[in-house]
Amino acid sequence: MAFSSRDERFMSLVHERYGAFSTQQTPALRISYQVEGEHPPHPRAIQAARQEPLAAKCRGSHFALVGGSFHGKWDRAAGEMEIRGPLATYPLDRLIEALVYAVKDRVVILHAAALVFAGRGFVCSGPSGSGKSTLAALFPDNALCDEHVAVRLDGQAALLSSLPFWRGRRGTTPLEAIYLLEHATKNSRRRLPIYDAVSRLRPQVIWPSFGRDCLREAFETFCSVLERVPVWELGFRPDEAVRGVLTGGVGE
Repeated sequence: MAFSSRDERFMSLVHERYGAFSTQQTPALRISYQVEGEHPPHPRAIQAARQEPLAAKCRGSHFALVGGSFHGKWDRAAGEMEIRGPLATYPLDRLIEALVYAVKDRVVILHAAALVFAGRGFVCSGPSGSGKSTLAALFPDNALCDEHVAVRLDGQAALLSSLPFWRGRRGTTPLEAIYLLEHATKNSRRRLPIYDAVSRLRPQVIWPSFGRDCLREAFETFCSVLERVPVWELGFRPDEAVRGVLTGGVGE
């Protein structure tokens, strides 16, 4: 996707937020953004708006989009979207999350960090404060992102892909394990039974906004992923020794 706006301040925010994920590929979607208001919203207002749902009304290939403080329209056939909103990038965050579900099959988005060691992908999830950013900062050369990760099924394989919500980089790799993080005095991991994994990981899913069918498909994909990929509880100290436990080398 490609972004455009007449407001240079907004384009500066876009570059800062998503610049590491830019490519030279021809975009499948062009998003035109018109800034409403002269000043950026208060940080508390931004945080509240992130929790508000994104509603979409469909007529053929045309969608009317309404968020907490932004609105717009999407012509899916033409590959064009027009958005009006505040001087902030969080509306684009919400749109990107929704578009992942709208244009990809068998995908689910997790609130998580993505780490890759020797071509082996690991999703590290948990609520705010559980250690996602801490773990990513321990291994900056191995971290793809520390906020949202897309997991999709390709045949019988599960793949993780980084999403542009952090100063990370683009990447897709086979998913070997999912971890639920918690701070601890020593590094250790414990395999979770699937019923426990579903219950504990479900609150970390960014569920889709584009209708009941999309939500049903996302939940089915979520369950299918957990049938294929082991889920572990990872207690860790903020030191590099946790790599051995995370990759299954020691401390099982």
